[in-house]
Amino acid sequence: MLDGNVYLPSLAAAAHMQARATPGVGGPVVVGISYPTDELKTCMARRTRDLTPRRPSRPAWPGDDTSPEHFGDANAVLEGIVSEVLLPVPQRVAIDAARTALWGHSFADLFVLHAMLTRPSAFRT
Repeated sequence: MLDGNVYLPSLAAAAHMQARATPGVGGPVVVGISYPTDELKTCMARRTRDLTPRRPSRPAWPGDDTSPEHFGDANAVLEGIVSEVLLPVPQRVAIDAARTALWGHSFADLFVLHAMLTRPSAFRT
């Protein structure tokens, strides 16, 4: 899950409740991905850059502060998540690869949609 520093406690509690309500199905493994700081301005700037896909070029409008360098690293971040998080997890804990999911909210949800469209085999849900 993205934004783990914010949502991990809630999602982990929900996963625990689901595991208790579904006997015979192993409990979920929740991996939270977050930035090493909770400082809002820093996190928002990094989330804006890291969680958005590259946008097509377009002429800047007067007062437009959405220049391309503020957006578009979603492909690189997705590759990092797949190679540095998703692939190593089974080495640490038993998981069912057919039940992997990627979760996000707001910009992170945009990132999840980007992952679904560009790397549909990376996650099942």
